[in-house]
Amino acid sequence: MWLYVLIFLIFFFWGFFMMIVGVVFLILDRVVVVYWLMSGMIGLRLRLRFIFDWIRLIFGGVVALISGCVFFYSVEYIDGDKDYGRFVLIFFMFVVFMMVLIFSSRLIGMLIGWDGLGLVSYCLVVYYQRYSSFNAGMLTGIMNRLGDSCLIVGIGLMFIVGD
Repeated sequence: MWLYVLIFLIFFFWGFFMMIVGVVFLILDRVVVVYWLMSGMIGLRLRLRFIFDWIRLIFGGVVALISGCVFFYSVEYIDGDKDYGRFVLIFFMFVVFMMVLIFSSRLIGMLIGWDGLGLVSYCLVVYYQRYSSFNAGMLTGIMNRLGDSCLIVGIGLMFIVGD
């Protein structure tokens, strides 16, 4: 139980910290760009770029605060569930993909974050493994594919317009 309280406090204080840093970035008019170069064993080089500006930091802080509150609620709601560790892992992956979507500066990163959110959302919806959960999960998957289509059309329109 103390581990779940610790996770809740980490989410909660992480959210407040990001919101405070976001306000400081707003006042000081700062932007931080982080490049992360990952190289694989077969010579594949993957470059990720994340942008931390005031609006992204405040939005990420709000996401972390809400995630902490949802996690705190889930401790009581799913009390006694034998697969609670699986739920915590899926929920953590949801937050990670949400942060990738928020802080990514490239369109491919946004697509990875969006598709990761869709996959993890499906896993969260079908967590109880019931027929109604499966139907709701399929609806979640279909809506995510619709969002993918709109995102790709939007990217195409951006290239056509030139902005």
